Amino acid sequence: MGIVAGDTITSVNSKSPRDVIDYRFEVSADFVTLLVSHADGTSTLFEIEKEYDDTLGIEFCDDVFD
Repeated sequence: MGIVAGDTITSVNSKSPRDVIDYRFEVSADFVTLLVSHADGTSTLFEIEKEYDDTLGIEFCDDVFD
């Protein structure tokens, strides 16, 4: 999808995740909107249709977001 280290997930389903638990709860749906702010200052809105409980393959360095 083009998400790389240094990018920030701004919102998942129009909600700002505070930690990995929030993120995992929101992406468990079968339709997910993901707003990502890239390190170069641009933003991308992804609209993802997937099977319920499938992951997006995104990994985090920390469990709590700052």
